[in-house]
Amino acid sequence: RFLSEAESVAAVRHPNVVQVFDYGEQDGRPYMALEFLPGGSLARRLAADPGPVASASAARGAANLVGRIARGVAAA
Repeated sequence: RFLSEAESVAAVRHPNVVQVFDYGEQDGRPYMALEFLPGGSLARRLAADPGPVASASAARGAANLVGRIARGVAAA
């Protein structure tokens, strides 16, 4: 199942979806080689500022991020 899902994800080409460069099995263990994306995880970003959006600029940034996530999910 892992390899089937890896193949499906590898077929997605979108700037808001991490690229899968390779996948397979080595010594009985499945692997995926993913694109490196600097900047940390979404979880870390949300944990750093968990409160409500306090300014118009922050609200625009949050809306932009949600839009990019939505476009990536739609592509996947």
